[in-house]
Amino acid sequence: MNRINWFKVTGAAVLLHIILIALSIAEVFIYSTMINTGHDQSFYEAHAVKSAPYVATVAGIILMYVFVTVLARKSQANPFTIGFALPLIYIAIDFIIMITTAPGWTKQLAIILVSNFLKLLAGIIAAYRVKQSQDAA
Repeated sequence: MNRINWFKVTGAAVLLHIILIALSIAEVFIYSTMINTGHDQSFYEAHAVKSAPYVATVAGIILMYVFVTVLARKSQANPFTIGFALPLIYIAIDFIIMITTAPGWTKQLAIILVSNFLKLLAGIIAAYRVKQSQDAA
């Protein structure tokens, strides 16, 4: 099997972050305009801090599975290489972002660790499924 395309995998990790940030913003927008209206900005900012890790967890697991599946199918590399590399690059970027931009992120360390573990697990499961389909072909 050929080597992994690190630019594609890193680009996918960055794109995944962008999508998850956009989904978190969309969740706060929907919450503030349709569900719980009439509060000041600080109320919605506090909501965003609390809800973002959960939005990123649920959507991130699904999207990680999809991203790894697509990249592994298109690549000649071992699917498990992509299944580990993409989540680990994503996690590294995640911690860099949190450390540099989110003071107090350690208060949500438990959900962050669980979320990133589940994204890694989703990547491994996706790689396993791609490997199964390759072996069957």
